Amino acid sequence: CEVDIKNRYVKVVYRWKPGQRPYYISSTEDNKLLVSTNHGVVVYDVLNSTISRITADQNEALSLPENDIKCAIADRKGNIWACTANNGLFSSQKGRLKAECHNRTDDGVSLTGSMVSDFAQGHDGKIWVTTQTRGLLKYDPDDHTVLSMYSDFLPDYLKSVCICSEQLYIGTSEGIWVVDQHTGRRHFFKSNRVESMLVASTGSIMVGG
Repeated sequence: CEVDIKNRYVKVVYRWKPGQRPYYISSTEDNKLLVSTNHGVVVYDVLNSTISRITADQNEALSLPENDIKCAIADRKGNIWACTANNGLFSSQKGRLKAECHNRTDDGVSLTGSMVSDFAQGHDGKIWVTTQTRGLLKYDPDDHTVLSMYSDFLPDYLKSVCICSEQLYIGTSEGIWVVDQHTGRRHFFKSNRVESMLVASTGSIMVGG
């Protein structure tokens, strides 16, 4: 739904198909909304009020590897990134004729079957990735490397991640870890399971459980 809070108006822009379940919504710089679902990604063009879908298609080189997409975002260059349930980290990058699945880290750890739950892009362009069996990863889009960010305090089962003022917020089943990207200092806030996080325009962190 499109909600106009000022005028108290609600407009239905897309009706879910039977069995379709939305997980995550994000916006792009060209005024589109990406809605991640278990039936692929629904793209809503806010300016033109049009709907399109990105789905798995074996005959299409730029299609998704599967339809169960937990999270999808567009980075600052307009590349599409998607968290998959079984195929690691997916990217469809501008200027490339084929999409990529990053399903193995540079130190040989397989991400196949490892649920990628969330990601966030830092100011340096690098993408932080949370998984539910392989902990925290970092992807460098310049040299196309996926690094395992091993630590003695983070569990392997991570739910969400966001970045605010150079602070990395990592959601777990027991609370939120806050890590300074420059100094490495960290703090833990005990809470219920943190399924999702969002940085508000005020700088506050909105948490969903």
